[in-house]
Amino acid sequence: YRLTGDAECREEASRLLDWLLENRAAGFRGLSWGYGYPWQDLGFYAPPGFPNRIVTYFVGRALIHGYEALGEKRYLEAAEQAVEFILGEPKVVREDASGRCLSYVPVSGMSMAIMDIPALCGVLCAAVGRLRGREELLEEARRLVGWVVDKQTEEGAWFYTEPPGDSHITHDNYHTGEIVDALREYEVYSGDRGFRGAYERGLAFYRERLFTADARPKWMHDKVYPHDAHGYSQGILTFTLAGDLDLAERVALAAVADLWDRKEGRFYYQKRRRGTKKFTLMRWCQAWLCHALGSYLVARFGEGEGRDSGIRTVAPSGEGERRDSGSRTVAPSGEG
Repeated sequence: YRLTGDAECREEASRLLDWLLENRAAGFRGLSWGYGYPWQDLGFYAPPGFPNRIVTYFVGRALIHGYEALGEKRYLEAAEQAVEFILGEPKVVREDASGRCLSYVPVSGMSMAIMDIPALCGVLCAAVGRLRGREELLEEARRLVGWVVDKQTEEGAWFYTEPPGDSHITHDNYHTGEIVDALREYEVYSGDRGFRGAYERGLAFYRERLFTADARPKWMHDKVYPHDAHGYSQGILTFTLAGDLDLAERVALAAVADLWDRKEGRFYYQKRRRGTKKFTLMRWCQAWLCHALGSYLVARFGEGEGRDSGIRTVAPSGEGERRDSGSRTVAPSGEG
């Protein structure tokens, strides 16, 4: 809708946001969301529908986007209630002079400190704080993001957990990209430039250590394969937000060349050293890449530009230009 102004897209966006509001978790303060299936992760088990801060953050950001794009104040009010859950339910798992870290799930026995949780929660606090004029939320956002910045390594990276030994994950692609984006979005919403240096170091590490020379996402900083759907999408999002649209385009073209099934209209899960896992996960593959490509297109062409000129479609490498319904094809950088 932001790109084309299409009334049907606006209606569908509202329908989906309203569905989220109708299908929130029950029994917790504010508004919250979880997964609709039982879930065993490092350090905890969550039954179906049990809310967590990551899912609640992503729904909250969708509500903020809905408010900004559609002008519907009720979505901003719902995002504010999501912040009530994020800050109000237990618990704080780490706190020091730099700030504090919240738990993944709201249970008293949770002790693992996962690095992207406070970074993302800080963004939602900053967004709601600015849009609702709540200074205390901006202060809380700085505490949450500040804790993450303090744990950045000399290379500009972050481990998945603090202390690092709590998880086998070291410096992976999409969690690193999420944190980098969080620092940038925190600055945009809060106006606080105090973490700009950490953002630039993190972005440099992400670009140089977590992508191959041909713009494929590495699995870890020291492991190339598999190339994961979420890694491609995170790269598109991170480089788009950083203003490096040429690199975002290269990652997008790589994703389409490696994972896109044109006949069935879906993205595969992973490209591995020997072969491709060709199943599709709606959230992990399809939703993330649609979100990433849409964000790139809006940044490349500007809001509303597709209304008059049509938007460009990304074609797999080697297939040539396809001109359907007045669309134009994105070519790799340097190829016209």
